Amino acid sequence: MFFINTLRKNKLKKIQSVREIKYMPLPKVRSISFIFDFEEEGVLEAVKLLTTYALNHRIEYSGVSINLANSTFPQTIMNHHIKLLVKKEFNFIKTPKGEMIEKFLSDTSDLFIDLCPSYNYTFSYIAHKVNAKFKVGRYQESLNPYDLVISSGKEPQTAAGYVKQVIHYLTTIKSE
Repeated sequence: MFFINTLRKNKLKKIQSVREIKYMPLPKVRSISFIFDFEEEGVLEAVKLLTTYALNHRIEYSGVSINLANSTFPQTIMNHHIKLLVKKEFNFIKTPKGEMIEKFLSDTSDLFIDLCPSYNYTFSYIAHKVNAKFKVGRYQESLNPYDLVISSGKEPQTAAGYVKQVIHYLTTIKSE
């Protein structure tokens, strides 16, 4: 496990890049990309909240979820804007590969939201690689890919509560 963790850490260090951070208040956002762990309790409510907000405000969106287990994913949430990565689309250290994830990572978005509640290498890799002007996450890590971290402190926070907080912060904070 030490060997794999070392490979993962080195992979993340290699993709650390200097980029221009541009704060994107929600009224100016035209495209949102997001990732989520469908095994997190209540995440489907959060995804529905985020996608409904995007549709109501004419914002394009794309999402990715990951299924490393053999659990079944509710097809009600899947559409052409939300993709599911399965086990065969990862290498041995759980780095995603393939055409679908490369398209997601290379498409430019104004806002990227990581709905994952805690550190996971695969989600962190995607957060580092995604081509977004502004990145928001739920947790702080040593190689932090986020421009803004919104956390609830010591008390656990639901995914839907997190989405509501992100919407609140990004609509109330004004930019120049």
